[in-house]
Amino acid sequence: LYQQSIEQKALEEELAVARRIQQTFLPKKVPIVSGFDIAGINIPSEAVGGDYYDYIDIVKNQFGIAIGDVSGKGIGAALIMAAFRASLKAEIRNNYAIRTIFAKVNSLLYESIERENYVTALYGVLDTKNRVFTFSNAGHNPPMLFKTDGRIISLTEGGLALGMFPHSEYEERPVYI
Repeated sequence: LYQQSIEQKALEEELAVARRIQQTFLPKKVPIVSGFDIAGINIPSEAVGGDYYDYIDIVKNQFGIAIGDVSGKGIGAALIMAAFRASLKAEIRNNYAIRTIFAKVNSLLYESIERENYVTALYGVLDTKNRVFTFSNAGHNPPMLFKTDGRIISLTEGGLALGMFPHSEYEERPVYI
């Protein structure tokens, strides 16, 4: 029992370290954007997992919004999410179209994760000057855009979850806000 207690304490310490590392992947603050209400929160069901969201600076008057979820739970899902996050940010910095970013991230994930794993995600760019949000949804539950006139728009256009098939294609859609 003493040995089990020591092993349990070591596992709890490793999970605490993993949780702290995963928290560094999430935004420290919500962007303040005149004319827009933007918010996000991550409440994991376990110590670590595969949930992710982020606000990504691109250029003046434009920033990216990413939401993702890995199939499965625990440390394995957290590791895949870290790979997804790194791949997504690298492709964003290459300044590709959103559909191309997802196609490239899909290929990278397909090459590096087991077949039973995949990532659902949404990535979009909010152009605050022109008031347009251009996005692609890779198999994620459709986020909802609440417009000031009361309409609710479901953000569905995109393609399949990432990492499932080697040559998946993605479409993108602009939504005028």
